[in-house]
Amino acid sequence: SIQTILRRSGGGGRAAKTLRVAAVGDLHVGETTEHRYRDLFERVSDDADVLCLCGDLTNYGKTGEVDRLLEDLKLCRIPMVGVLGNHEHECGQPDHVTRMLCDAGVKMLGEGRAYEIEGVGFAGGKGFVGGFGRYMLSSFGEASIKRFVQEAVEDANLIENSIRMLRTERSVVL
Repeated sequence: SIQTILRRSGGGGRAAKTLRVAAVGDLHVGETTEHRYRDLFERVSDDADVLCLCGDLTNYGKTGEVDRLLEDLKLCRIPMVGVLGNHEHECGQPDHVTRMLCDAGVKMLGEGRAYEIEGVGFAGGKGFVGGFGRYMLSSFGEASIKRFVQEAVEDANLIENSIRMLRTERSVVL
């Protein structure tokens, strides 16, 4: 896990306040995972003010895997924001996985959604293999490549739009 400290301006002459942000991803919880992250999720509430769940939380996005994850995650007592990774898409039910996480109290980012917690904005979305900027795959050649690149551009635009929604001095992008 990674912990980042963000200082928010107090505004109006008030002292700056610190928001402690913890981030974790690539947990790859399986249906037989034996509460591997229970202690982590219980302790993070003592060390951070917000927990970012950065995708690939499960192996295949199966309901049983998400249930296992949520058994451990319920010990977390701080606000949580999250994004899905490609592993949560594997079983073809990313909307169901998102609902399960939302029902457990995770503010899910992506699809243009962003949240503000204690004056810090959180935005994000699933990563995509098309790349960004000058390293982005070119929409040239076969129709399949063009469709692939178009989906990557659409995903990047959703992330960009969610960032634009934020009106905070500090932002975190997952």
